[in-house]
Amino acid sequence: MSAKKVRRHIRRLQRDRRRARRRGSASTPQPAVPATPDADTTPDADTTRDAGSTPDAGGRRRGGGRAGAVPAVLAVLAVVAVAGGSIARDTTDAAPGTRPVDAPLFPTAAADTPFVCPPMPGRPETLSSDGRVSYQQRDDSASSVLHGLVLAVDDAGSFPEVRRALLAEDGRRDAETVVEGSDAPAEGASAPALADRETTVVTEEDPRRAALLEIGPGPGGAPIAASAMLEYSASSGPVSGVAAARCAVPQRDQFFLGPETGSQATSLLTLANPAEREASVEVAVHDADGPRPGAGTRTVVVPGDSLRTVNLAGLAEDGAIGVSVESSGAPVAAQLTSSAAAGSVGAGVEFLPGRAVAAGEHRMPAVPLPDSDGGGTLWVHVPGEDEATVEVQVFGEDGLEPLEGSSVFSVDGGAVRAIDLAGVPAGAHDVVVRTSEPTHAAVRTVSGDQSGGDDGEDAGASGLDFAWQAGAERLRAGSGTLLPAAGEASVHLLAEEQATTATYRLMDGDGSFGEPRDVEIPAEGSVALDSEDLRLSGQDGGGEQAAAIVFADPGAPVVGALRVSGEDGLSMTGLEPLGDPHQAVRVRLRD
Repeated sequence: MSAKKVRRHIRRLQRDRRRARRRGSASTPQPAVPATPDADTTPDADTTRDAGSTPDAGGRRRGGGRAGAVPAVLAVLAVVAVAGGSIARDTTDAAPGTRPVDAPLFPTAAADTPFVCPPMPGRPETLSSDGRVSYQQRDDSASSVLHGLVLAVDDAGSFPEVRRALLAEDGRRDAETVVEGSDAPAEGASAPALADRETTVVTEEDPRRAALLEIGPGPGGAPIAASAMLEYSASSGPVSGVAAARCAVPQRDQFFLGPETGSQATSLLTLANPAEREASVEVAVHDADGPRPGAGTRTVVVPGDSLRTVNLAGLAEDGAIGVSVESSGAPVAAQLTSSAAAGSVGAGVEFLPGRAVAAGEHRMPAVPLPDSDGGGTLWVHVPGEDEATVEVQVFGEDGLEPLEGSSVFSVDGGAVRAIDLAGVPAGAHDVVVRTSEPTHAAVRTVSGDQSGGDDGEDAGASGLDFAWQAGAERLRAGSGTLLPAAGEASVHLLAEEQATTATYRLMDGDGSFGEPRDVEIPAEGSVALDSEDLRLSGQDGGGEQAAAIVFADPGAPVVGALRVSGEDGLSMTGLEPLGDPHQAVRVRLRD
C-alpha cells in the first residue's frame, strides 16, 4: 500500500467515525483488517500471540470472540524515510503517546537499507566551504576495519542482495556486490531465531572514507537482519586512542552530545547521503543558553551518493555543547568524530553516540569512572522548551554511591548542562538518569593515567583516551553486537526491578553460531561477560574471541553495552537489535 493509499484509508476511517457519531451509534465502525502472514512464514514471528487472535488497526491483540470499538488513527506522527523513500523500521522503544503497529497493516514499497560507517578519524588538511575535506597524513600506527554481518531471512538460506562501497565527496568508490541475493524465499521455509540462520560476513581493512554496506529488500518482503561496525585504534600521533561505532542508517533528526572543543581539539561531523536525491541539512549547536543562532548554525547541501563534512570549530565555543542535525530531502547518516591532543600527542578519540529520540530514563551499565574530579561527567540536553528536573543515581558493588554534589538538579529547556560525577570510588558503575521531561543524556569518562581501580580494571590502557556511553536500549530477541577484532571486549548487562536469565550465542569469524549460554542477572544489578566469556570453546578449553554475540529475549527489562579496551584506550557503545521482526510506523491513537 502506497503512502497515498494509507492517507486515503485514514481519511475513510475518520469519515466512518463521524457518520457513526451523527447516527448516534455507540460504537465505531470496525475497519477491515488485512490478513496477517502465517507465523511459520513470518521472520521471528511473535510467539506470544494468543491462538486465534489478530492485530487490530491500533496494533492491539484481539481475540476472535472479543467485541469492542477500535480507536481511529487520527494522525501519523512520524514516517522515517530510508534510502528509496520507504517507511523505516522503528528499532527504538515506542515514544510516549505512540504504539507499535504491525508492518503488514501498512505495506510499503521495498527499498534498500544502507548502513553507513564514519570515515577513518584524522585531522583535516583542508576543508572547503561546501564541506569537501582532505586529511593530513595519518600516523603509521593508525588502523581501522569495517565488520559487517548479514543474516539470511529464513532457514533455507535466502539472502537479500548485499553491496559494499565507499562514499566520498565525488560519489561512490570501489562498489562491489557481495551477495547476489535470492529472488524469493524457498518454498516451505520458515524463519527461526537469528542465531539459527546462515550468515554473510563482510570485512574491509582501513577504509579511509565512509564505508557503505547496502542491503537490498528481503526476498518475499521478509525483514532483513544486519549490522555493521567500524573500529579504529592508534597508539601514537595526534589522533590516538580506541574508537568503535555501529554504522548508522540514515535518519531525519539526530542529536549528539559532547564534541571536544578548544585549539587542540578536532570535531568533524560527517553527513553521508547514500540516496540518489540530494539532502539539505541544518546543523545547529546548543549550549547552556539553548540553540546558538547565527554563527552556531549552518545549512549544508549533500548531493546524492556523496558525503560532506562540517568542522564544528567554526560553530562552537568552549564549554558543554550539543549538536542537532535535521535533514530534508533525503535522510542522512550523521557521524560525529571527536579527538583531543596536546601538540602532536593524542589525548583520545571517540565516535560520539547520536540519538534520534529523547527519553525520560537512561540506563548506562558498567561505566568506568576514574577516582578524580572531572574524570566522569554527565551531560544532559532538554530538547523542549520546559525545564527538566534530573535525578542521577550511581551504583557500585555495594549499592548506591553518594555524589559530592547534588544528585537532583534542573536543566533549562533547550539547554545543555554537564555535571561532574565526583565523589565515587574508581571502578565500573551503573548510571541511571531519570528526567521529568524527555532528554538526551550521556556520560563522558577517561581512561589511561587518570583511571583504573584497585583491581586493575582498565589499568592496561596506558594511553590517555576518553569514551562516551549513552542510555542503552532494552534487549529483545535478536539484540546483540559485532565484537572487535583488536583489544579486549566485554559485554555488560543491567537488569531493572526483576532478576532474569539472559541467553546468548557467540558467532565465529566464519559466521557460525555456537550453542546457547546463560547468564544470571540480579534485580537492579549488573553482570559482565568478560573477554574469557566471549571466547569460542576450543579443544583446550580456550579459543579465539567471538566475532559477534546475539541474545534471546531475556524475559524481563535488561539493557546492555559493549566495552572495548586495550593498550591504546577505551570505547563504549550500546547493544541494539541486529534485526527487528516487529516493523512499525509511529501513529497516535485516541479512543
